[in-house]
Amino acid sequence: MPIGSIDVAAFVTQAGVDSRVRAATAPAILDTVAVLLAGSVEDVVARVGRVLRPEEASDCVPAFDPAIRLRPEDAALLYGTAAHALDF
Repeated sequence: MPIGSIDVAAFVTQAGVDSRVRAATAPAILDTVAVLLAGSVEDVVARVGRVLRPEEASDCVPAFDPAIRLRPEDAALLYGTAAHALDF
């Protein structure tokens, strides 16, 4: 059976994590959040944002502009683009 994003999210939010694992991974997670924020102002992110359609459904999440809400899949694309924009 294929694993979907809901399955991954449930595992990430509900699995018990050893304190050593948490300590070892925290710097990588913080680094990802930092480069995501830094990359959020790059032109490539604005371009991706322009082709995504805002939605009003209850499961939508904010884009970088909190007035704009996106489907979770679209937000993941936008955030992923921002997190990698400065890699290139």
